[in-house]
Amino acid sequence: MKAVNRHTSRRGRAGIMFLVVFLGFAVGVALFTPWEKLCERLVQHVDSKLINLNFTWKDIRRAGPSGFRIDDLVIGFENSPGALRFEHADLRFGISPLAKVRLNTGGDECHLNIFRNGHLELDGKVDLTYLFGGGRLQGSVFAKGGFMPSPKGELLGSGWLDLRAHRLVLPDGTLSEDLSLTLEIQDKEWNIKNASIRKPIDFQGSGLFEPDRTNFTDSVVKLNGEVAVGDEFHPVELESRLGLLLGASGS
Repeated sequence: MKAVNRHTSRRGRAGIMFLVVFLGFAVGVALFTPWEKLCERLVQHVDSKLINLNFTWKDIRRAGPSGFRIDDLVIGFENSPGALRFEHADLRFGISPLAKVRLNTGGDECHLNIFRNGHLELDGKVDLTYLFGGGRLQGSVFAKGGFMPSPKGELLGSGWLDLRAHRLVLPDGTLSEDLSLTLEIQDKEWNIKNASIRKPIDFQGSGLFEPDRTNFTDSVVKLNGEVAVGDEFHPVELESRLGLLLGASGS
């Protein structure tokens, strides 16, 4: 019995020693690994894989094995004016999803889940004024969607997107209320499954969105549906550029 106890005791001490060595190695990795540099290289790698997009930022901090924060993240579009601006983006690593990103637009936040197969899930609220760099477009949008990048590296290859806004002020001063838009994304043509607005006109319908990859404001919007005038509904068709619909000509 004593021999068995000594053998068990030696195994226990060996296990404890292994645990001490393992913890020491883990602490050493955590203390001396240049996490900021590693995280910066990760962001640069993602940037290189997405065509027509480029990332810039002020600083990467809070870096460690669980994630990091990017301050003043700007996502620009190649050959296109404008950019998307975020006060900060917090990324946390996981298993499923592979990563979770919290995007802050001056207070309003939305969440992005990234899965191993490239699938993206978006849910949250975005301040459009901050997002577009403090322009004359004012208001917040609730956004929810799911995307799969294209094999060519385009971020929005396929998927769907649902946008809702209670109140927006366009750059030309037009007040828009109760806006709702659902998009089915398919490469070069996005189906507008549902589009509705209460002000400045009472409209409900569907249509087609043809994105311009070189200048997003030149994307073509085609709508058909009904406009309510009093108690009567009248059919209407519309085709215009996205920039004109958003009042960009008056900015």
